[in-house]
Amino acid sequence: MKVTTERMPESQVVLEIEVEPEHVERSRERAYQRLAQKTEVPGFRKG
Repeated sequence: MKVTTERMPESQVVLEIEVEPEHVERSRERAYQRLAQKTEVPGFRKG
């Protein structure tokens, strides 16, 4: 992950964050799995 900061007037900061695509994919998959475990749809089995 690469983070670049740029100070702006009036105590503001601009952040530019670059994340590896593999990291985003792993995080998205974990979030999907957690959501799938908690989701209940009438007429369907859990999981």
